[in-house]
Amino acid sequence: IEKPAGAGGAGAGAGSGAGEDRVDFVAACVSPRGEYVYGLGADNKLYAFQMETARVEESFPVEQQAIGLTPHPLQNSVATFGEDGTLKVWV
Repeated sequence: IEKPAGAGGAGAGAGSGAGEDRVDFVAACVSPRGEYVYGLGADNKLYAFQMETARVEESFPVEQQAIGLTPHPLQNSVATFGEDGTLKVWV
C-alpha cells in the first residue's frame, strides 16, 4: 500500500527517496464504527487510515515485534500483540 504524498499524522509523513512511501502490512482490521482501517506495518508502525479518504491520519511506532491486531468492539481503540505474548492497547 502506498501512502499518499504528504500523508498527515504523527510520524506518517511521506519519505523523500524512492520506495520510502511504500509499506507492506502484516495485519489490518476495521474499527467497529467503520470510520478507520488500522494497519500493522512491516516497518513496526501502527497506521490509522480514514475509511472515506484512505488518508493516513496517525501512525505510531510499535515497540514489540507485533504480529497481529484487533479492534475494541465498542471504542475506537486497537490492541496489538506479539509472538512473545506482548499486548499493547492503543487508545
